[in-house]
Amino acid sequence: MENKTKKETKKEVKVEKVQQALSRIQQELKKDWELCETELKELLEIQDMLYAQAERYTHEDGTPYTDDEMFEANAELEFVTMAAKEIQASIIAHGRPTPTQVRWLMSCPKGEEFLRAIPNLVPEDMKLLTGLVSKESNLYELLSPYKERNILR
Repeated sequence: MENKTKKETKKEVKVEKVQQALSRIQQELKKDWELCETELKELLEIQDMLYAQAERYTHEDGTPYTDDEMFEANAELEFVTMAAKEIQASIIAHGRPTPTQVRWLMSCPKGEEFLRAIPNLVPEDMKLLTGLVSKESNLYELLSPYKERNILR
């Protein structure tokens, strides 16, 4: 029995090599599995952070907004984003935005904040004109220098 043929010896060597390769593959798979588990934990933490950021709008009792309420809450941000992209395109193409685009973006408070953040676009001491111009409103006082020069009639 101790006399093994060459074929049997070669088969045993092949089996041993296959077993070694399988053990190496198994070790690599174990390391990869651990890395995947670590990555999954990190991704779940990121997901939780994103949910916390996206669902920050809650009622006073802690219940989250419905989809319709979230639409209303995000409408202003979506408007500012869309208008800001228009202004950015104008600045790239023409070197400055059009007055209509600036006025359009200034129609909401977040848009005005965005415009003030762009250097040298809007004067720092600028006051936003809202409402109708009448002698009782503060707009009349703001516009009075222009009225004296016959710009306003």
